[in-house]
Formats: sequence, C-alpha cells, structure tokens
Amino acid sequence: MPTHSNNLEVARISLWTLSILRTRLNAPRNLSNSRANNAALESYVADTPEPLVGQDLTEAGIKRRRILRACDSCRLAKAKCSGTKPCARCQAQRHECQFGGSHAVSSFNIGTESPMPSASTLPTGHGSIPSQDSSMDISNVVAEDAGRIFNHENRDMIKQYLDTYFDNIDIADCIFLHRATTIAEWSQGKLDTTLLKAICASAIRLSPIQGRDSATANTWMTQVQHALVNNMGDMSVPKLQALMLVVKFLSSMRFAGDVWMLLSVASRVAFTKRLNYERPSIDPVRQECLRRIMWSIYAVDKIFSGGIEDLTVCPTQRIHIRLPCSQHDFQLGLKSKAPFLGIKNDRDTDLNSLANLFRLYDIRDRVLRYTRHVILSGRTPYDSRGQLRSLDLELASFEKSLPEELQRDDNRLMLMCYSDEARTYTTLHTVLLSSRCDLHRFLTPGIREAVSPKAVDQTPRAYIEYCQRQCLQTALRFIDMWSKVRHMGTKSHLGTTTFSVVMYQFVKMIDSLASLLPSSGESSLPVIKQKLTEILLIISQNQPEAELIASCVTDIENLISRLGTRYISPSSPSASPGALRLQEKLHRRSKHAFAPEDEEEEDPAVRAQDPSLDESLCHPDIGSRIPFGPV
Repeated sequence: MPTHSNNLEVARISLWTLSILRTRLNAPRNLSNSRANNAALESYVADTPEPLVGQDLTEAGIKRRRILRACDSCRLAKAKCSGTKPCARCQAQRHECQFGGSHAVSSFNIGTESPMPSASTLPTGHGSIPSQDSSMDISNVVAEDAGRIFNHENRDMIKQYLDTYFDNIDIADCIFLHRATTIAEWSQGKLDTTLLKAICASAIRLSPIQGRDSATANTWMTQVQHALVNNMGDMSVPKLQALMLVVKFLSSMRFAGDVWMLLSVASRVAFTKRLNYERPSIDPVRQECLRRIMWSIYAVDKIFSGGIEDLTVCPTQRIHIRLPCSQHDFQLGLKSKAPFLGIKNDRDTDLNSLANLFRLYDIRDRVLRYTRHVILSGRTPYDSRGQLRSLDLELASFEKSLPEELQRDDNRLMLMCYSDEARTYTTLHTVLLSSRCDLHRFLTPGIREAVSPKAVDQTPRAYIEYCQRQCLQTALRFIDMWSKVRHMGTKSHLGTTTFSVVMYQFVKMIDSLASLLPSSGESSLPVIKQKLTEILLIISQNQPEAELIASCVTDIENLISRLGTRYISPSSPSASPGALRLQEKLHRRSKHAFAPEDEEEEDPAVRAQDPSLDESLCHPDIGSRIPFGPV
C-alpha cells in the first residue's frame, strides 16, 4: 500500500511539473501579437538557460524526448534538435549553431547589375510563394522588420527572395548557383546560412524596390562579409560562392580596397581547392557550378586588373577547365560540351554568348598588356607594329568566328536585345569595340594613355593617322550600335558598370579627335552629341545608386557639353594634360578604372629604361597567341 501511495505521489508531481513546462512553453505564443510582446518573447528566450547535463533525463530517469528550445537551424529545417550548444545536428553538418535571442539579422551567423521589372510583375513560379494579391509584400516586410525574415515562420518570404534572385540574375553575371539544387538544399535545411543571406541581399539589389531596401541589403551583405573575413580558415565552396556574391554586390555599387582584397582571397581559395582543373568524376551540375565560380573569379579579375600584370590574381595560363556551357544546359543538368579556352573549337562544341565573352576577356587582357608595355618602354609604337597587327587580326578573327546569332547587324541587334541574353550580347560587342579602340589609342592626343612626346616624334605620320582613324571609326560604330538600342525601347537593363566606363572612354576619344569629324551628315559633331546624350539615358535611368556609375555619368555629361569647344591638334599626342605621377606611369590607369589608388608618390619599380620591356618589344610575336579560327 505504501508503494502504491508513493507511485501516486510521483505521478502527481510529474503532472504538476509537466503543467508548469507546458505553461512556460505556451507563454511565447501568447506574447507574439505585438512588437512589445515580441520583445518580451526575445527576452524570455534569451533568459532561458542552456540545457545542463542533468536536464536530459526526466524524474523517472528516462531520456527526455522534448527539449525546452531548439536552435535556429533546426527550427528552420523543422528537424529534431538535441538542445545542446552546439546541437548534434549542427555539429554533424558543420553548421553554425545559434539559439534565438535577438533579431535574426544581427544574430544570423554567416559562415551582377541591374534592377528588375516592377513589383506587380514579380514572378512566383512555385506554389509556396504568395500570389500577387497576397498581403505579404517584400518591401513592407523588409522595411517593417528585416530581422525576422530568416525565422522559420517566414519560409515563404525567404522562398520569394530566392525566386527573385534566380528570376532576375543575368546570364552575363556567370551564374554559379544552380536554381533547383540551391532551393532544394534550402528546403531541406542544408543550404549554408552564409550563402542564404548573401543570396537574399543580392535579391534586394536585383528587385524593383532597390531604393527602399538598399540599406537592408547593405546591412546583410556587410554581415556576410564580416563573417567570412572572421572565419578565413573555414572557407568551403558555399562560402566561396557567398564571397563572390559579396564581391559582385560591392563592386556594382562602388569600388574600394576591400573589394580588391576579397577578390584576391576568393582566387587563392579557388586555386587551393584546385577548381581550375576538371573533375570528370562528379555529376554535371556540381561540376558546372565549380567551373562557373572559377570563371566568375577570372572575369572579375580581368576587369579589375585592366591588363596590369602585377595586379592579376587569376592568370589565364592556370585555367584548365571548360568554358561555361549554355544556361539552358546548366539548368537541365546536361553534360557540358563547351570547349577549353585557347583550343581550336570543333563544330559540336557549345560556344554560347557567355563562353565567347570569356574568350574575348583573354584577348582584351593581352591587348592592354601590349599597349601598357609600349607606353612604359618610351619607344615608338611603330617598332612593335607587327604585334599590334597580330592582335588586330585576332580580334577580327574572333568577331568572324562568332556564331550567326551573335553577329552584329541590325536584325540580330533587335532580336537579341529582346531576349534573355540581351546584356551578354551587348556586353560582348561593347568589349570587342573597346578592345579595338584600346589597341590603337596610344597615339591619340589629350589622353593619359598616349605615348611620350619623344615616342611620337619617332613615329611616321602615316602610322599616327592610321591609329587615330581606327579609334575614331570604332567610336562611331559604338555610338551607332547603342543609338539603335536606345530607340528600340527594350526593357532589358543594359546600363552596366562596364558599359558606363567604356562609354566614358569613347566620349573622351571623340573629344580628342573631334577635328577629324565631317562638318555634316550622320557623323558630324552635332549629330554625335545628340546621340551621346540619348545613349547616356540608358545608364542614368537604370543605375541611380551606383557610386562608380554616377561618377561616370557626371564626367560624360561634362564631356558631351564641351565637345567641339576646345581644339587638340591630332598631330600632337603629347598634349596630354599635366604630368602623371611615377606610380601612375607604372600602372597607367585610365580614369574610372577599377585599380585601387596608390599611396606612395614614387615607386622604385619605375625606371628610366627597362631592358625587359625593350627586349619584349623587339619581337612582334611576344604576348600574342594563335588567333581563334572560325567555328
């Protein structure tokens, strides 16, 4: 009888304990109807003690099946949590284990270039996304409480951010995330938390509410950057992908030293993981993702370094992987048929617009290296005319080898500008025209890329006129192409940073060679000024917040307004304004280039005469490769 009485007492105490626990567990739910109650909830969760060693057993000595609190990762995935810190699941999957106690924006431990259409046209594409009539609006939720969107209650909101990113990221950005596998990993709670936040921040940058939510996107991306920098020793492939999203995000808005250093880190990690080599044993989707993260680093490096060998962090000769396959094949998980860079192509290979753009980046890099060597050598460009001719033929051969759909004519321009590859197509031909102009511009007056007066005096007059004509004709072709794009009324967002910098260089070229323009006709100065003013709207209307683009737009406007008001003799390239610092002579940066500013006034590497430069310029084939033949 005493035994029965004791059992009843134990049962009564257990029921009383369970009642208290249920009251405490239900308390947060009753407090979640207002902001004040949310603060009380956070205080309650934060004050809840971590599970102690003895708390994993019940009073009867049985292992406790339910815990007082699950970590954020397990709650997000709706998975069982051990309640320890770190919990067993996070420890096994190498996730950061965090227990909620503050807004997710601040406690979420984290480990390309154009806005999209209006909010009313936001595509959903998946059943879990609210319809257009839903009250769950991205701008309202983010502005009201950005911190809570990463909670498990907001899975629909996170899904909408993921869809926004994949619906609006451009092919030209070399998309290295596979839509289906990325969303599937997130749904299963396996997506790296750092990468998730970086994608969401990038989605805001691509969304139509850019002006209202830019602060939120900047905050999230800054948190991603700090988390990655503070954990350099744990740089997995997903974290490398997040790092490149940071680089692309920051460089699209402005350019600072941190972007430069982050790219260097990304390159070192990629080479350390040997992503520059093929991995035929893994599945096609993962293999293409690894290829594309490597090519993304390569493309950004070639744009940033601008042909300055000392600043290159991803050398072309170390890339041993196939070029990116088409976006269609990538999303379907098909085996790549893309060729390797620098290898003559077979007919059955996939030479899509993105692959051709990377081929062109390689040629452009060698063009800029050649012109830089000519300028620094102090010798006349006429001595290395064989190398210039070789690079010019390579650019012509590249243009001829483009597939029919990528050729530049009025019909293809119209069709491509209304396609998904509009920005890739226009960027391809913009960089191609820019490369041809860069190759010949060192004999143009009034620019900092001109050779020295002594070198000009040693150059035959006919060669000077030839180079100037090539630059002017290329600039007119650029203006003609973009004037047609402007009048097409396409909704494609084409005003990229690359386009704005190239346009500045071409306007500068027109300004320096205005005396060579005809007095009337389509190429006369008044007509050119009108076309340039219209083309400028492509940039100024699409990218209002990017500091670098805004600076370019201001300078272009000033140049257009003064075109034809000053006279620079085409026969005197030495009329460059002012003397350059020695370090600037070494790097020979163009205005609005991505290279960081130098801190020193002088550099010991600058010499009056560099024997190595003389030696390289004596051989016209140095720095050139066999031109790409037709496909």
